[in-house]
Amino acid sequence: MKRYFKKLAGCVLSACVLLAGTTAALNPAYALTKNTVGERAEVYTTYDASQDLKIIFQKAYSAYCLTASYSGRATYADVTINVVRPLIFLDEEHVVYDTPVANMNITLPLSNGTYSWMLPIQSIPIESGDIIKVSASYYNMANNEKQYVDAANGTLSLCGGENLKSSVDQDFYINGYSDGTADTADVRVMIKRPLGQNYSTVSSTYAKIPLNNHIGTIKLDRSALNYSDGDVVMLDYTLTKNGQKVTDSNTSVTFSNKPGRQKGDLNADGFLSELDADILIGFLACDDLDEADENEEISLRTADLNGDGKITVKDLSILKSMAIQ
Repeated sequence: MKRYFKKLAGCVLSACVLLAGTTAALNPAYALTKNTVGERAEVYTTYDASQDLKIIFQKAYSAYCLTASYSGRATYADVTINVVRPLIFLDEEHVVYDTPVANMNITLPLSNGTYSWMLPIQSIPIESGDIIKVSASYYNMANNEKQYVDAANGTLSLCGGENLKSSVDQDFYINGYSDGTADTADVRVMIKRPLGQNYSTVSSTYAKIPLNNHIGTIKLDRSALNYSDGDVVMLDYTLTKNGQKVTDSNTSVTFSNKPGRQKGDLNADGFLSELDADILIGFLACDDLDEADENEEISLRTADLNGDGKITVKDLSILKSMAIQ
């Protein structure tokens, strides 16, 4: 399998939650990785809807599911979805996300405090590398007027899922990645089937993932999924730390054909070694890597060892020290 690098002047456009701000300052040591992970679904969540949820998915998916919920009393959520595409200035060494692709405003009724809705793909075209920005306001109706409540008590999540093929014999894994603020992810895997313009949940299973050393992986029993050709896999999760629910965490959960790996294990051999350091050296030097081992992955979640949202020589220094231990 080939892995291609597009030498932008800038950032690894991988599956990561971006913080506030629409401009990414970049340097030539970054690249866009493709075909490095066998993701079938990714889900990202913000537990404070007063802060926008900004996502770059690893790939374009067959379907997307938006979920809004509120921990107090709110009967409706007005949700805005914006998709922007990167405009790249190679000569100035930066990327600006200011090319509008799609915009959608929807109102979700919060039955029992939550509601999930499958986005119409034809209305929200999303490509790999696009930023999806989701924001919401929550309210109750009184005398035909909206009475808004504090959005900080609201939760927003967006999941991208791929169509599955029952004829393909493959393993499935649930992988969790945490910044250390959570030690467990309780994940629900849902199989949704197209039903006219909507989707219906035909089966689901649950998994508990320990997030030791910021990452956790479990292999799923395929028989528990009960899917057919064309069904879409979707995810939902809650986080805990020492048994208490976590509502402030930079965590992602994916459904994949490959098990997760600890940070720094770029070749997925289960060890941190000079081999991983050599891979990162080549990446930072922008070597022309037209072919690489299919297990290699260089992305923010594998190579951003100091958690600053970049992949630089600082991460290489950390990786070398970890490999020596």
